[in-house]
Amino acid sequence: MPDSKERRACKRIVIPDGRVYYKKQKRISFIQKYSGPVPMKDISKSGICFSTNDTLQTGEIVLLEILLPGYDSIRLKGEIRWVNTNLSAGATFTGLQFLPFGVKKHFNSLDSLNKLRSITEQLENQTDLKN
Repeated sequence: MPDSKERRACKRIVIPDGRVYYKKQKRISFIQKYSGPVPMKDISKSGICFSTNDTLQTGEIVLLEILLPGYDSIRLKGEIRWVNTNLSAGATFTGLQFLPFGVKKHFNSLDSLNKLRSITEQLENQTDLKN
């Protein structure tokens, strides 16, 4: 269960209509269907928090398809860092850290990194203008 101390280096961006499809990475994950969509709580350049009723475990590798209104979808891989059941909210929140970006086989693509950077920068600027 996470503590209240902020440990992210990147700013979190709340996107109310953001949705996430996900599936656990397995040897035959290309056959497995994505779950979802599930609501996204927030996103940053380094990770994402989403709500799910599924049983995801810390350390699992998950494949994501992230849908943000007005943008192309982004496919990323990440590791489950924490799972927190919030009884008052009636949901289980999952924190996932994106795997590194690069050209190696198990890395996220550089194209996905560029999309993520562009989207988060645009949304950060919109948030700053509102405040």
